Amino acid sequence: MPMIALLDPSLPSENEIESDNLGDVIIAEATKKILAELFPAHEIISLPTKRTLSGKEINTIRSCTHVFLGGTNILNGDLKAYNQWKMNASFVGIAYPKFDGVIAMGVGWRIYQEQTTVRSKLFYKRILHRKVYHAVRDQYTYKRITESGIRNAINTSCPTAWCLNGRRTRRRLPTSGDIVFTLTDYRQSEGQDNKLVRVLLEHSTGKLVFFPQGSKDVEYIESLKEFHNNRGRIIVMNRKISEFNNFARDSRVVYVGTRLHGGIRFLQFGGDALIVCVDNRAMEIHKDIRLPAVARDDLDGIREWLRGKLDFGEIALPLPQINQWKSQFISLERPSKRSGCD
Repeated sequence: MPMIALLDPSLPSENEIESDNLGDVIIAEATKKILAELFPAHEIISLPTKRTLSGKEINTIRSCTHVFLGGTNILNGDLKAYNQWKMNASFVGIAYPKFDGVIAMGVGWRIYQEQTTVRSKLFYKRILHRKVYHAVRDQYTYKRITESGIRNAINTSCPTAWCLNGRRTRRRLPTSGDIVFTLTDYRQSEGQDNKLVRVLLEHSTGKLVFFPQGSKDVEYIESLKEFHNNRGRIIVMNRKISEFNNFARDSRVVYVGTRLHGGIRFLQFGGDALIVCVDNRAMEIHKDIRLPAVARDDLDGIREWLRGKLDFGEIALPLPQINQWKSQFISLERPSKRSGCD
């Protein structure tokens, strides 16, 4: 059976038992589902991005028909300073990678950056497929990757959102006061996050349930004043995607939080969600497709959404671009086995 390799950010690093961000699990589920639909006769092999690949794993990649890089904000303008995609970041390692021909599938740019280093530009030119279209997940990423010399990129939005076209963004009239919320340990703002928790407490007549999507999120919320002052009203969920999914499937529960893919999971299951933006991830997708999102300091916007009065319009995906990216694999001639660049 022919194989496809998926470079998967949800797989743990060498020092982890499970992913440090369960949002990556949501991304991986979406990318695998799409690839299975596109390549029903292929076996999908998942390989990690959070650790350096072994020689055996690199040989597996070379024997695959295609190699995809799935989702997440893994692109970066300065690989020497921040190497999220665990590759050999030396100049030799970047100029002569062990494999190439990687196809981006809904990837994003890590943070807002003014410049992209020569080292990073060279890496993307060497590692990414030179002819196949790459799917990036927002217009900012498209701008940065094309400025890096990658001209065969298109903005398709995030693969986790490809099933959301036409989805409403206004909260339905509440049948329950239950709210699931998230915070982000690596984008801390005690003042703003305390205010967010206070607003949620004001608008929740049922349970206020915290989902620790990140491995250090529990430690962070336990440091907040509003959590301690209202400990009897806040439930901390187990850090299990299955438990989170159960809440997301309950149409009576809504989501408000700083974790992008926590909100997208609720939308995937037909629920109501508002994403609170703490960086470029949700904000850029919001600009492109009307993803329901507001800035963290927009407390009035959060209140209005919770009251069912804030409507962003229906989610509008770039369907021609998504179909363009998918359709290229129908006629794409199967390449020979990879030899890499070494």
